[in-house]
Amino acid sequence: MDIVNQFGVGDYMKIEIEKYDRVCIDRLSGTAIPNYLSTELNSFQGDQDIEKILELEYRKFKIMAQNSSRIGESGPWGESTSGSWHSDDHARSGLARPP
Repeated sequence: MDIVNQFGVGDYMKIEIEKYDRVCIDRLSGTAIPNYLSTELNSFQGDQDIEKILELEYRKFKIMAQNSSRIGESGPWGESTSGSWHSDDHARSGLARPP
């Protein structure tokens, strides 16, 4: 939290810690959360991650394909992303289920 104390809360946080995104999500709390959050959800624990994100008072979701950006770019974020914002139920329905 030292960086938040020094620079303030950012507008956007991209979490990409290869299978450890949940560790970061679990540590977010209180007023130190950005306006926009980007994380990877998987079909095994995605529902639990969405629940934690709801606890952080996020209410609108977009499910984006990771391969929709050019190589070497993360792509747009927040209001600059394509598509509509949806409910948590819609986000859950977008999680790919394992065979």
